[in-house]
Amino acid sequence: MNTKVILNVRTDAKIKKAAQRAAKELGVPLSVVVNASLRAFVRDPHLDLEPLIPNARTRRAIDAAMREFREGKAKQFHSIEELRRDLDS
Repeated sequence: MNTKVILNVRTDAKIKKAAQRAAKELGVPLSVVVNASLRAFVRDPHLDLEPLIPNARTRRAIDAAMREFREGKAKQFHSIEELRRDLDS
């Protein structure tokens, strides 16, 4: 028995449009691409994720945090309990 269900997925609007265009170029609806991806994931359950590249604002925040850490201004915790106590204080 081949029962079809509806799968609702949240994704970025630009990604959806780009995926629809790419699928259309292949001559298939986006659902065929999604189903093929799901089948491949079931056969080999792993994710090939691209590394995230921080934008300029995030890069500045990372750089500032690293600078504070190198200068000894950042707090360090040796356990989650220690961190939680600090957050609760």
